[in-house]
Amino acid sequence: MLRVLRNERGSWVVLTAVVLMTVYVMHIDVRADSSTAVSLDYELRRPDVAQLFVWSPHRAASGPLTLRIDTSAQEATAYRNGTMIGWSIASTGRRGKETPAGTYSILDKREWHRSVRYGDAPMPYMQRLTDDGIAIHGGLVPNYPASRGCIRLPMEFAKLIFAATDARTRVIVF
Repeated sequence: MLRVLRNERGSWVVLTAVVLMTVYVMHIDVRADSSTAVSLDYELRRPDVAQLFVWSPHRAASGPLTLRIDTSAQEATAYRNGTMIGWSIASTGRRGKETPAGTYSILDKREWHRSVRYGDAPMPYMQRLTDDGIAIHGGLVPNYPASRGCIRLPMEFAKLIFAATDARTRVIVF
């Protein structure tokens, strides 16, 4: 598990997997009923207010991946076989350029892309959802709607999601 946090001085801090893995394994051992599973999912989703993202793919190592983008909460959640494996803050389309709701498949993936429509803007780890340019990509994530319709994720989370997805990945935007 990788956690990226902001410390009291505003600097980014990355906690290593070794420290967090022990805590997670203890949760797995305790996890015997569905009520414990719900609390584990909640902890994975909102472990720290200052946290940018959580990525725990070992919770469900194989199977289809689904991404859910909640435009009202400005967050993205990744599920594999119905098990939450990741959560991140997100920034979707601002007023007048809202990210369209719907269910999508990934049409195109490029590790490095520049927007033809928006002044050659960089779109690292781009995954196109629509023919008219709506995509998931890494970028500035102020945790409020600020894009021109795309779904921006923290750069490291965008990279992890990029590596985990394929054309069969469903992306649900609501």
